[in-house]
Amino acid sequence: MDISNVITAIEQLIQQKNEEQETKIKKLTSLEKQVLSLSLEGKSYEEMLKELRKEDDSEYKPKYIQQSLGPKLWKKLEEVLGVDKITKNTLKDSLGKLDEFSESSSTNKLFNQSEPVPLTAQKIVPQSSLGELPYVERPPNEQNCYELIEEPGNLIYVHGPDKIGKTSFLQKILQHAIINKKYHTIYLNLGGFSDQLLNDQALDKEKFFYTWFCNELSREFEKTSLQKSRFNNWDETVSESQKCTNYLHYILKNVETPLILGLDDIDRLYNSETIAISFLKLIRSWIETARSFNDINLPKLRIIITYSQEPPIDLDDDNSPFNLGDEIELKDFNEEQTRDLCNLYSLDWDKNKVQKFLDSIGGNPKLIQKALNYLKNRPEEDFDDFLKKSITEEGIYQRELKNCYKKLTKNYDCKEALISELKKVINSKDKPIEINNFEIKDKLNNIGLITFTENKVELRYELYRSYLSKYL
Repeated sequence: MDISNVITAIEQLIQQKNEEQETKIKKLTSLEKQVLSLSLEGKSYEEMLKELRKEDDSEYKPKYIQQSLGPKLWKKLEEVLGVDKITKNTLKDSLGKLDEFSESSSTNKLFNQSEPVPLTAQKIVPQSSLGELPYVERPPNEQNCYELIEEPGNLIYVHGPDKIGKTSFLQKILQHAIINKKYHTIYLNLGGFSDQLLNDQALDKEKFFYTWFCNELSREFEKTSLQKSRFNNWDETVSESQKCTNYLHYILKNVETPLILGLDDIDRLYNSETIAISFLKLIRSWIETARSFNDINLPKLRIIITYSQEPPIDLDDDNSPFNLGDEIELKDFNEEQTRDLCNLYSLDWDKNKVQKFLDSIGGNPKLIQKALNYLKNRPEEDFDDFLKKSITEEGIYQRELKNCYKKLTKNYDCKEALISELKKVINSKDKPIEINNFEIKDKLNNIGLITFTENKVELRYELYRSYLSKYL
């Protein structure tokens, strides 16, 4: 069942009923869409609470979804669909009234025909923990990507520290490709591949990963599981990566326009060196074949990958995809971008106010959005008091501060050296310093704690200085 299409259809039905029958059914809210989506994915109310957050990133009360929002949503759907009784358990059956999303639709036809059939461009709607957020462009990065995705077999790698906006940027490019180019897109967050499974010594990691990957390709592209017969009939005489390549060929054979594969958080695979090396080599082979035009299908492929850290694995230049593509580095918001974001939240911050915020907190898009969400709903709060409180454990960034500390004190082999070098950075307040150990410098950058000034480094955000000074 195509969840994004289901939501679109429900919204269209609401509009149609309101126009034709003069009803006043309210549109689906962002939170209702997320609850509906998670319900269709089979998530329990308890599991939903772990994923859903308020605009200020605080948690909902334990029974709010189950006893308040859920029942109101089901009642709204009853009115929209003309069904007597909808519950979370009967939701899928009730949505069967939407003929265009039934199991007999053209979705399955692709897997039941031997000849290629034209497909319509797919819409990606990745979920955000804060719902639907305004987007501020980072010129010239977007325009550069719009041009790069037109090149057959191109690879674009987008990198930057955690929470810098890589996922939002990737979504923006994929949405442009759908709307303006009529391309096909597949969005995959590789963080969804379980670390626990990667660490299971008894598991055939490559076989499990590539089976999972092809399942996800199918789920994102067609919003349906692969036909079991396709897996059962795979050629067991070839490697797992070759099976994956064969399936990609199958998809590309059935599309008329280019396909963009957006791979988010590819560095999450680094926990398994076997899988990381195999998959990165495979990406390179796809791109090399696509660019050679020796294959009629692969030139339709473009790949965008995002990551925070460079691969800490033994991968020579001839096997790495990172020296083939075009690099996009995402940096913190500057003053102009921060003001643009403020305007999208209907907050009129002058230049001095913006600069004061950037000096105190920093230009991380997630940190800025969290502050704007908070302050928009509390117009009476004094701005200077907010800034003073924000750098403490009582402020709105308490989770970010604690997570930063946890990352810093993980069981790294170089943990003591890592903390020692960071203390030097913290203590050299207005003076960038040199860190000669590349591994230490790389880890501090991956965590998002430092920024570079020529060959020297300084603390990325003032937000962290007093907190880390207290606990390190």
